[in-house]
Amino acid sequence: MKTASIFYFSGTGNTWWAAAELSRQLGDRGLATTAHSIEKLPAAIANDLVRTSTLVGFGYPIYGSDLPIPMKKFIEELEPATGKCAMVFCTQWLWSGDGARIGAAMLKEKRFAVKWGEHLHMPNNISVQLLPIAIHTDDHSKKTKYLAFSKRRLQRLSEHIVQEKPLTRGFNILSELSGLLQRAPYRRFLEGRRNDMAVNKTVCTSCGLCTRLCPADNLVFENGTIVTQGHCINCMRCYNFCPVSAFVYRGKSHRKRHGPPYRGPLPGFDPEVLTGPCKRY
Repeated sequence: MKTASIFYFSGTGNTWWAAAELSRQLGDRGLATTAHSIEKLPAAIANDLVRTSTLVGFGYPIYGSDLPIPMKKFIEELEPATGKCAMVFCTQWLWSGDGARIGAAMLKEKRFAVKWGEHLHMPNNISVQLLPIAIHTDDHSKKTKYLAFSKRRLQRLSEHIVQEKPLTRGFNILSELSGLLQRAPYRRFLEGRRNDMAVNKTVCTSCGLCTRLCPADNLVFENGTIVTQGHCINCMRCYNFCPVSAFVYRGKSHRKRHGPPYRGPLPGFDPEVLTGPCKRY
């Protein structure tokens, strides 16, 4: 029986939604598929899944036209998989250039045969107050149109996969050059931005939710308060899901008049479904 395993990293839920939807679409077409948050997967189990699956998929959000650090680390931990059939998808707000291609390039170094790559337009999860206006916060009506669009793209992707027809969006020189416009400065300044998140101690209630949610062990309790460790991966999970909006990004607190921060693609989304013991940063 043919099977597929999808490995994903999701900061605030968008890629979780996409991985679950793609799993359902493939299952409906006869390819039994499971989706796995890489935060729950030790390298040994991931490598076993690669060996036993007919197809493996990799999904991640785009950060500056690049992969998030946890997904890079995850791919680096994989054993070479000569000829293993693979797909890649990335979630983005508007544009990334070659977001799926850059992940495929890493997988090809591990000898995967990447036959499918797709870009999914998803709701904007960036709620930090670097702009005077909020483009989106947690507006359900604005989320819905993005999810409908991406659902159609996932349907097309799943059809191509089961029919074994290649599909690689953004795998061309123009997309690569446009991706470099973001990726080059992002990589240059990333290390200097890994301590931009802080906690307003007068607002924080020390509930501990953020320490459970952080995929990078960047938030710890010290002397009864939350202290950052300088290895933030900029996933925005702590900022968006703090129940009292106690997080401060680059010195700016969330503006309540903009509504709550982005809290996932679906009403009632629980970010703890993403978390696990495997911290990669």
